[in-house]
Amino acid sequence: MGRIIPAVVTTTAAVAGLVGLELYKVVGGPRPRHAFRHSYLHLAENYFSRWVPKAPDIQKVSPGHPICTRPEFSLHLPKQALLQL
Repeated sequence: MGRIIPAVVTTTAAVAGLVGLELYKVVGGPRPRHAFRHSYLHLAENYFSRWVPKAPDIQKVSPGHPICTRPEFSLHLPKQALLQL
């Protein structure tokens, strides 16, 4: 007993760090899709992996009308809002 607080703090810090790494890429300006990573963290088994996300699936509902199951988004920020390193 008494180990839940350190476990929650460790998990929160790890997830916040991984999100922060990807956030730098979003705020830093346009980047290709292969610059981003999916992360999987399993603390119970001491397992961590990262991989490049695959392209979104395209489904055809009718001839000539494809739809994307995961639409792309773009973020338009004013020039002064970009992160300067």
